[in-house]
Amino acid sequence: MDHSSSPSRASTTRPPDGTGPIRRRPILRGSLSAAAGLVTLTASAWFTPFPGGQGTTWDRDWKHLAGWKRWLVVQGTVHPSFTDLDMLAGQIGVNLSGGLTGTRSVDITRRYVAAFFDLHLRGKRQTLLDKPSPRYPEVAFCSPPAATCH
Repeated sequence: MDHSSSPSRASTTRPPDGTGPIRRRPILRGSLSAAAGLVTLTASAWFTPFPGGQGTTWDRDWKHLAGWKRWLVVQGTVHPSFTDLDMLAGQIGVNLSGGLTGTRSVDITRRYVAAFFDLHLRGKRQTLLDKPSPRYPEVAFCSPPAATCH
């Protein structure tokens, strides 16, 4: 087994005296090849796949994830948009500040997750994961190394 691809044992450290900020250590050393692949749906308000975005650990570690992967940013979403919470909150009049309705964000999440599993577990090609879809214009395909989304 190549231990250079293994995750580090701890991803954060604090100075020995317990004061000061927590320092983040790289999650991976070398590269990690996911057996089935990786799809990342991120909220536009939180993570951008470029330097300066709030998702700095993703920026740092993306290059270490070898094999099939997609970074998808869904415009008009917040972190809870990818769960039933956004939809349920809307039903009781609570606005979580995402631009998409709860049902639309749930539909996007279900479609892309289903496509991922159909591709990697059933071996069925999924064009939804190849490029942006006119059916889901909120979903941008991002390339962290190129610092672009389309």
